[in-house]
Amino acid sequence: LTMASSRDLIMLFISLEIVSVPGFIIAGFRKADSRSTESAIKFFLIGVLSTAVMLFGMSIVYGMTGSVQLETIAARLADPSFVQTPAMAAAVALVVVGFAFKVSAAPFHFWAPDTYQGAPVPVAAFLSVASKAAGFTGLIVICSVGLRPYAHVWGPLLAILATLTMTLGNLVAVQQRQMVRLLAYSSIGQAGYMLVPLSIAATAKGRTDRLLSDAVAATVAYIAIYAVLNLGMFGCVIAVARRTPRNLVADYRGLARTSPLLAGAVAFFMLGLAGVPPALAGLIAKFYIFRTAIDGEMGWLAAVMAVNTVIAAWYYLRIAFTVFAGVGEPAGEAPLERRRVPAALVTAIAISLVAAVVIGFYPDLIFDYTPGFALR
Repeated sequence: LTMASSRDLIMLFISLEIVSVPGFIIAGFRKADSRSTESAIKFFLIGVLSTAVMLFGMSIVYGMTGSVQLETIAARLADPSFVQTPAMAAAVALVVVGFAFKVSAAPFHFWAPDTYQGAPVPVAAFLSVASKAAGFTGLIVICSVGLRPYAHVWGPLLAILATLTMTLGNLVAVQQRQMVRLLAYSSIGQAGYMLVPLSIAATAKGRTDRLLSDAVAATVAYIAIYAVLNLGMFGCVIAVARRTPRNLVADYRGLARTSPLLAGAVAFFMLGLAGVPPALAGLIAKFYIFRTAIDGEMGWLAAVMAVNTVIAAWYYLRIAFTVFAGVGEPAGEAPLERRRVPAALVTAIAISLVAAVVIGFYPDLIFDYTPGFALR
């Protein structure tokens, strides 16, 4: 909330740290587990590095504009008397790279898989949604408000990051055999999709007020829909982990034979993340990302996203079908019925499932609250 309402560089930095510092702590919450400690250390070190890079860029922006207020910075950068220098372009790139670490955009993603796998699964769910949402919020605010006159610099940079992120995330996810690690790379791939609308600033048409406003709204809507689907899927992962702590993809084989409702939820969330009906929420989110890219004359990026959507559909649908495979009973310490799923977890999965279904049939619940965006 403070990130979204920040309108100066100092408050943006403080808001980002409010999100990051508790994340470092909860990632290492299992103090007796060496993997949890390792994940927290990696998260902390990379988090500090990204903060340093971002602050260095912000300091140059302040030094060249004489202000930390985003609107004042934008006004001075747009002033015809302001000389655009390589140093200012480098500062903009450093700020974007700093946020790229936060949203786990490739090639600055390497902390995410190990952190997600080592942290407690509920913490991994929190980091994949809340931390990513905060990072994207900060990126949107600083680019669309403060650094908008330099969209010709950060627009192409985001287009490159989007291409690398979605491609690397999906290609590596296909090879994963551990569910949390698969969702970590899936989260990286999803971050690439979220960068696509902002990338339209690389073109002159994409920098127009209406299209850039639509791009921001499309990203915000995608984040909201992704949050519902991803939290629901992580809830299912936690439930399955009560029987099979290793949480391998193979453990989900034949899940419908022992827990049909949980298997149905897993399949639905996977279909949603893939953007395949009947999970309409994911399909709608991807559709408006595609439309924004095409409207902004970034057809090549829309094509890259289309190819990556097909790649991602492979591993999403593979899991959705695996739970109904029905070949034997998946290995585990005890049948799921003997390891009761807590009521709170059942409630969380149910709320996510209902929210995803409702959004799929009534997307205006999301799009009506995204600025400058109307269903056309």
